[in-house]
Amino acid sequence: MGVGGKRKMNYTSNFSLIEVTRAQMMAVRRDCNIDMEQLNDDLDMLEKWCRSQDQLVEALPYLGRDMLERFLIQAKGSLERTKQGIDKALAVRGMIPDIMLNEKTITNLDKFCNLFDNVLITSLPKANPEDGTRVILLRLMNENFEDLDLIECAKFGTFGAYKFKVKGIHVINAPSFFDKLFFIAKGFFPEKMVKRIRVHGSYEELYEVISKEILPKEYGGEGMSCSRLVEEWKNYIRSDDGQRIMENSHRLVSDVSKRNLFKFDEEYFGLPGSFKKINID
Repeated sequence: MGVGGKRKMNYTSNFSLIEVTRAQMMAVRRDCNIDMEQLNDDLDMLEKWCRSQDQLVEALPYLGRDMLERFLIQAKGSLERTKQGIDKALAVRGMIPDIMLNEKTITNLDKFCNLFDNVLITSLPKANPEDGTRVILLRLMNENFEDLDLIECAKFGTFGAYKFKVKGIHVINAPSFFDKLFFIAKGFFPEKMVKRIRVHGSYEELYEVISKEILPKEYGGEGMSCSRLVEEWKNYIRSDDGQRIMENSHRLVSDVSKRNLFKFDEEYFGLPGSFKKINID
């Protein structure tokens, strides 16, 4: 990793659990106002900024330019909001280490992998062809709720270290108590989020918003079955690639005790380092 020099940005993947095409990546960049001619300069600037933040220096080698771009995408191309997103995400990870991937998790992989025998939490391998959105599936694999380890669920949900935007929540095959649970939960969600929750009475209703092409076979779809997804995730976590990601992930934390409050004000309130190069045709 270094600062300066133009790098070819190509984060596409044919990884069987997450398939990303270059066309999809370009569409996301376009929709999020990412200037391709300026992208490398922006990432260089973010790397330089991270090096200037004492609390982030040790985490920077594990962020990588692909993750920096994801933060930039979430911030719709704004460098200032990207800085805030990075700082906040890594600060939170450092404040609640017990629900993050850690060295104990890595040395006890069997317990972590057993998570998938009880609950499947995963992005579906293919994006929804209708609108390019990525569908995250949560499916109970074991009806015995006492076997669920919520801490392990939280750890799995923190692989990315970055937020995502929820376009909708779709519920199918809801248990009998769901209506009561939903009624209680509504009081804790913003109104706009409540409006995005839809309970489907049939698979045909679900197909109106999510293509059968990407859904698992258990939902009448053409995609990989849930049982196969479970096995694929277990195999991946135990692979060299999976081990590397887990080892890097537990280092994605900031040391808030090293934060320079003057720098914090300087960066977040638009003083040095907040301006981008302007291209004029």
